[in-house]
Amino acid sequence: MKRIFCIVYIAFSLTFLSCSGDIFDSIKEHASEEKVYVGKFDKAEALVGINRLEIDLMNAGRIPNDKVNIGKAVQTIVEYDGKTYPCEGVLSWLNITGLTEPRLYRITVYNVDEFGNKSLPVEVAAIPFTDEDVAALVVPMPQKLLAPASVQFNWNNGLSSNFLDFYEMDYSYTDAQGKLQTGKSTDDKSLLILDLAAGSAGKVNLRLKVVPKQNNIAILDTAYIESSIDYQLPTIEQYLNARDNRKIKNTYREGTNATVTWIDDIPDHLVISELMYQTTSGTFNTLIIENSTTEIECPDAQPEALYKTRFGYVPPGAVDTLYKDWITSKYPFLTIPLGTYKVDPLSYRYYEATGELTAEIPQSEYAGGTKVTLEAVEEAAYRVSDLFGGFYEYGRGLGIAYRCWGDFTLDDVLLAALPDPWPYGWNTVDVIGWDLASKTFTIDVYWDGSYVFRLKLVKE
Repeated sequence: MKRIFCIVYIAFSLTFLSCSGDIFDSIKEHASEEKVYVGKFDKAEALVGINRLEIDLMNAGRIPNDKVNIGKAVQTIVEYDGKTYPCEGVLSWLNITGLTEPRLYRITVYNVDEFGNKSLPVEVAAIPFTDEDVAALVVPMPQKLLAPASVQFNWNNGLSSNFLDFYEMDYSYTDAQGKLQTGKSTDDKSLLILDLAAGSAGKVNLRLKVVPKQNNIAILDTAYIESSIDYQLPTIEQYLNARDNRKIKNTYREGTNATVTWIDDIPDHLVISELMYQTTSGTFNTLIIENSTTEIECPDAQPEALYKTRFGYVPPGAVDTLYKDWITSKYPFLTIPLGTYKVDPLSYRYYEATGELTAEIPQSEYAGGTKVTLEAVEEAAYRVSDLFGGFYEYGRGLGIAYRCWGDFTLDDVLLAALPDPWPYGWNTVDVIGWDLASKTFTIDVYWDGSYVFRLKLVKE
């Protein structure tokens, strides 16, 4: 029995030894080499600078190089444009410079360990802001407010835009004494240059500190834009001649007391208006009208006497007021009251060509006692609510479509016919006169070479 067991054991052992080499050889033949994965970065986000890109690689932010620990990684490798750039150690962010072409750069970043095993890469593509892009930035032309000794540049929308953020500017110019003046400003809407020679020509040199934008997002770096703005200053006479006067809307005198109403619109640089009139005793009163004043009383005014106005201006940056010459009015204080007027039934229409009446007086179209309103447009200019006095709207029953508002002056000038354009043709207005005793205003309205309407308007 023992003999049989020994024989079996020996046979089994020989069989195992003969097969063991073949089994391991087969495993070795079919097994691949061991893969070692080095720690990789969390992300790759590019920030744009001038001729460069900064790339953030870790969610934890920018960490000092000696504090970065990404597994067994010992070195960061950067690849772009077919070239490889090894870094010193493992980095949490990159600053890639020398990117001078305004094109898309595709950048790959990975780590390696001491044996050269690579991590999985991270990739990013971005376009740097280049010197060529900086050269394309321009300073928008400002509005120029010119005065005899100063110029003010206004950038109404500001110097910041979708293309850049403005921070400050340096400027220089030559003053009236021929000296170079320099300054600095952080105002992105206005720049005032003082102490210039009246009537002179020159330029102001600018150097703007800005941060450019790419796709409306500010880049990392500051840029500088250099520019100059030319100017041609007016003389004092030219400056005053170019200034608008404040306009009088209406004058109205009742007895010896007059009232002057001013239009609200204040011209640029105007600081004061003056009105001088003659009193009943022959002396002259001068009244000061502030810009905030819209109505002023002139007591003891001489009837039928003309009055005078003059206007004072202070240019930007100046202290002294520059005055225009006195202007004599064309009319004395007027006695035409505003408000509602009744159309006299003795108003009539006649043919312009022949002067013949179109009907007997009184004409039925004016028999109903229609009314109109008289408003002031500006000095010696009025608006009547219907130049036909209701002839068509009420007298013929044609309705509001045949009502024609009209603006006219005492100089027989038709300023406007409303609606504009009046669709049925037009001609002019003649002011026949104003009768103070009966408070009657008489005008002739000429319509398209056919009819003339003699309107007698009686103040209610």
